[in-house]
Amino acid sequence: MISSYIVIFLLFSQLGPLHWEPVDLPGVRLGGVDRLTGKVKTNYRHADLNQDGHPDLVFQDCVLFSNNGGEAKYDRAELPATPLPRLVGVFSENVYILHPNGVLVGNYQEQNTLTFHAYQFDGGVQTSVNAFLKGVEISQVNDFLLDPDEDGDPEIVVLDESSIVFLHCNPESHAVSQKASIPLDLPPQLVATEPGTIWPDNERKIIFPTLDYSYNFFAQGTKIVLCKREKVNAGVQYRIQSFELEKAESGKMSVKTGVPQTAGPFPDFVQPCQKSSEGNLAFVGESLVWRSLSPIPVPIHEVIMYSGDATPIVRVRNTGLAPHSLMVDMNHDGRMDLITERMLLFEGDVKEIALRVATQRVLEHRVNIHLQRDDGSFDRLPDFSKDFSVNMGVPPIQDSEMFRQYQRAELIKVTGDFTGDGRCDVLVKTSESRLSLYPFEKSGFPNVPVLEQEFEPGFTFAVDDVDGDGRSDLMLCWPALSDEPGGEKTQVFVTRDSSP
Repeated sequence: MISSYIVIFLLFSQLGPLHWEPVDLPGVRLGGVDRLTGKVKTNYRHADLNQDGHPDLVFQDCVLFSNNGGEAKYDRAELPATPLPRLVGVFSENVYILHPNGVLVGNYQEQNTLTFHAYQFDGGVQTSVNAFLKGVEISQVNDFLLDPDEDGDPEIVVLDESSIVFLHCNPESHAVSQKASIPLDLPPQLVATEPGTIWPDNERKIIFPTLDYSYNFFAQGTKIVLCKREKVNAGVQYRIQSFELEKAESGKMSVKTGVPQTAGPFPDFVQPCQKSSEGNLAFVGESLVWRSLSPIPVPIHEVIMYSGDATPIVRVRNTGLAPHSLMVDMNHDGRMDLITERMLLFEGDVKEIALRVATQRVLEHRVNIHLQRDDGSFDRLPDFSKDFSVNMGVPPIQDSEMFRQYQRAELIKVTGDFTGDGRCDVLVKTSESRLSLYPFEKSGFPNVPVLEQEFEPGFTFAVDDVDGDGRSDLMLCWPALSDEPGGEKTQVFVTRDSSP
């Protein structure tokens, strides 16, 4: 049953063509949000295991089979117990469970049940797998399955201290063997650490240097790209190594190593990102400085995108607080677009700014969209802009929870497609209890939202296509009222067409 405390959304609803409908999915949990793309990390994956045309939900301990034509009603089936830690993943119509002693592969049989087949590790494979599983917290859903040779049969990708290993489950021998390996020959760096006290404080302190093994890993078809961050005098640089994987004899894969490249140097806040669906890389960073030429310091937010040779592709500056900038394919043309935000808090002269900070409860927030051109360039001026009114409850000087959520980039989501038209829409938390939806159309945004709905105050929210119908849904989370574990509440609201 859906908890009664959650929803007062029917008290206020501008029911246009859409509405949000609560469904009972207690296993769904919100994870972190990717800083650069704005996408939420979820504890489930979609797979049409019973091939009825409606996606099922795979969690770390169970599968929820859709049983009513995609109307968000599910039958639960438990996943088998294994040694821990473990990872659960999906590929096509199969469920894979990677654990310290082997792999279980499950496929649908009948009456919403799965049959699992056990595969044992071959040779020295287990050492690599156990090194990889060290970082797993008990049991979790993860994307560790790829098909780099594009034969329709996935490889299990694990990372140990020295290489990326591609493993394959042989259906004849039921063995898990190594199919290919990519050495991590980009050398690690010593990282300075604070002195660590292992003897009494007045006797001795020893500094223990650590090794930095951090890589960015990008997979695009048969191509794998590793991007290693390195400190340099001028900031940071990235060493890039690409690999092409192809089928080889005896069920193996051959690895062709590309020419190594070095990108940068960049300011140390810059990080790599995929610029298009073809896997082209760009390097993006943002910074905030306070201009003190006036009696009230004014924040200047800058986002800058570089090519690999450290040439700026676009540089955008805004006056005012900005929670973050994003790379999102807003029009789904395969190219990542640049999204910038800012709150219009610092407009005008000193008197206007001071009055606004001290007295104004409703603040204007602006979202700018810079579309990527065919040649990979961006215009410094936005292609589309939209101002939204956000009720903070109290003036900014009082530091309300709404204002803190704004600073944590929790009030606006631009990654969801609620209308199903292939374009990202903007969802705004316009008050402590209200969400407003503005679809992104070819001509921009409408003047008024197509949907507004009220919820129990105090929530944070994320967007994802939970039921797998091609339209984004809501995940709302209310924080725990106490420090006891499991106290927070999460509720899913699926997007539905409204009756005429």
